[in-house]
Amino acid sequence: NDTGNVTGFRLNIYADTPAGVGGLNYSRPGTPLWTSGDLVSTQWQQRLYATASESFYEPGTGIIGTDTNVWQYNFLFARPDAFVQQAGTIYWLEVIALDASNGQWGWKTADLSQYPAAYNGGHYQDDAVYWAGTGPQWQPMEYPTSHQLAGQSLDLSFVITPEPATL
Repeated sequence: NDTGNVTGFRLNIYADTPAGVGGLNYSRPGTPLWTSGDLVSTQWQQRLYATASESFYEPGTGIIGTDTNVWQYNFLFARPDAFVQQAGTIYWLEVIALDASNGQWGWKTADLSQYPAAYNGGHYQDDAVYWAGTGPQWQPMEYPTSHQLAGQSLDLSFVITPEPATL
């Protein structure tokens, strides 16, 4: 996506619904715990992180094109507005691009080689999920059939940076 295409974001944090609850064999977001509300451009910073020719994947649809720019977005919150985590608690983060009308917005997959083997080959618990809007609303994400890792769990990349932090 080219810089400037996204005009707003919303971040949501949810409690964890563990695998097995409700008869589903994967964990997923549960009770909403916090929302950023609609964020404007002064509430995040962006930078070009890398360039590469990669496929652009839409869950439920498949590969929908290619992309060359990888942007890093840093969301900025003053301490009173930030979500306060509890040690040992699992949370789910949802990032919504409110308007990417001049292009597509997506989320990079995680580089599993950067994680300790203790995390199930890089996976913390199970797949990332996406909002399907039908059936069980949250569906697990797996690499598409055309990918070399087809059918394997797909993890998405993000980092939470403590204070003081810089871009």
